[in-house]
Amino acid sequence: MNTDTKKSNLKKRKQNAKKRQILKLAGIGAGIVGLVTCAVTFTSCGTSYDADINTLFLLKDGKVVTTDVEVFEKDEYSEEELNTYVQQNIDTYNAEHGENSVTKKTLSVNENVAMLTLEYADTNTYEDFYGSELFHGTIADAKEQGYDFDVEFVAVTDKNINYCTLEDLELEEDLKVVIVKANTKVQVDGSICYLSTEGVSEYNENWVQIKAGSVLERTEDLNDDTEVLTELEEIESSE
Repeated sequence: MNTDTKKSNLKKRKQNAKKRQILKLAGIGAGIVGLVTCAVTFTSCGTSYDADINTLFLLKDGKVVTTDVEVFEKDEYSEEELNTYVQQNIDTYNAEHGENSVTKKTLSVNENVAMLTLEYADTNTYEDFYGSELFHGTIADAKEQGYDFDVEFVAVTDKNINYCTLEDLELEEDLKVVIVKANTKVQVDGSICYLSTEGVSEYNENWVQIKAGSVLERTEDLNDDTEVLTELEEIESSE
């Protein structure tokens, strides 16, 4: 094999590796990922899937949508090549698991940024296609599947970060739990009522940013005229 052929084959392998990267959610396979449990009320309020970072959207009907954002070297591949590659992967999967198990909603390339939005029929399809852990259901169902709730939670709507327990969650009616293992942003079609404290770097009532090593710290009660800020502690992993 001559030098030019070797260079050409190496370039193709690099291009294929980059194409595969757009099909992987940030944090998967990176070794250390955050694991977060959310207690949620779903309202089916509708949402846009536009995002500037990798985001997982969980819908009331159980479907999952992901928007992945990847930066590549300019002119590394064409949008047409990437579109073909992604669709081939989806078609192969659907042929084995059923039509519309995974659907490509949009794929665009602007400058050197690729944005891909996929929809999954349910959380099991998402887990199977991506190889990432995701649970959506009742607390009882989660316990049956072996999930451990021996963690501290915070109420998202509290002015201060005051810890609560699983018992507090179980007093609420119509709560569903969402358990995500990935370094990504998670947005729900409704409101997040409670969050586990570990693995959360930022949050509000509709979304949470998961980052391994982040912990929500308890804030002290101050007088009513004082704004209380959420303190975040970044813990360096020893792994």
